[in-house]
Amino acid sequence: MPLKPLTAKQTVLNRLRGNYQNLLSSLIPAGRIDNRKEYHHLCPFHADHHLGNASTNIETGRGKCFSCDTGWDIFHLVGKISGLSSFQEQLQKVAELTGGIQCNDSPYRFAKPKNSFSKPIHPSLVDSYASNMTNKQYNYLEQYRTISRMTAKKHKIGFKNQRFTIPIFDQTDRIINIRKWLPPESRKTNASKITQHQDKQIYISLNDSAKHAWANHYYDQLSKDQPGLLGCVTNRAEAQVLRLAMIYCLLDEQYIIDLSHLKAALAFWDYCRQSANYIFHGQAADRVTQKVFEILTTGKKTGRELFAAFSNNISKTRLETSLKELIGSGTVVMETQKTGNRGRPTTIYELHSPLTNKTN
Repeated sequence: MPLKPLTAKQTVLNRLRGNYQNLLSSLIPAGRIDNRKEYHHLCPFHADHHLGNASTNIETGRGKCFSCDTGWDIFHLVGKISGLSSFQEQLQKVAELTGGIQCNDSPYRFAKPKNSFSKPIHPSLVDSYASNMTNKQYNYLEQYRTISRMTAKKHKIGFKNQRFTIPIFDQTDRIINIRKWLPPESRKTNASKITQHQDKQIYISLNDSAKHAWANHYYDQLSKDQPGLLGCVTNRAEAQVLRLAMIYCLLDEQYIIDLSHLKAALAFWDYCRQSANYIFHGQAADRVTQKVFEILTTGKKTGRELFAAFSNNISKTRLETSLKELIGSGTVVMETQKTGNRGRPTTIYELHSPLTNKTN
């Protein structure tokens, strides 16, 4: 019986875990291994003629070419060498090279959890919606939907926020969902409210209290650029907060943004920022910059030591660009130390900390 692709992928990775050397040697025979367990080979992603440009780790199966700046995992590498574009084809090829596992299903299909039912809804909530029904709603259901009053009460149809509520029961009479239905007449009314000003140009501004809070408290804080991958996601926060405040203002059918709209937008943005910080904190937007950051987490390094950490396979300009980005963002500080009466001073790089106040 063919294994599902996710199971097959995990089986392949378990077989290769910690030892990709045999597979790499069979794919790219002309290569060598250094003392850092890197398999150096020609890059298959460009016309490479220098053996030191590309390398793949024999323990993780991940590699990179420092000439074309392309990264890969074992599936991507096998796909490029074999001319396979889809992940399923790449997975099938690696599976064949490691034991002949067959995988026919879509690689993006996830198994459904055993208990797919949501948490039951308490009957009191449905009863409260049913108690909101009036003769007007019952008459509407009977006239336009041919649902009698007895049927509506039997199935506990209710009313909330201009919508009819219909509870959904499972086989054991548990309430697992509440569907809401908006009558067509209400839809037309809401649409007319939205479209009645579509031909007008409406100017939306902040009132005095919102302007004062924005200028003196919020703008400077939101306009600060964040470094790394987190900054790529959350920069330009001031523009996003103003747009959110405008949306909250329009939802209130107003044309003046007050302090409550601004605070609501700030609360929403703060939630977005914390979510992005949880996912992307400490990650650089560039792979070389990220690796420099990870190297400096182990302690102070000189420029020569950083160059050696890349197995001497990185250009001076590329390394200096990453260091300038980290220094400019305040993540890394630089210090020069004299080595004696003669000779050039040594430059030392380290991660910035609250106790670090060093300059060139």
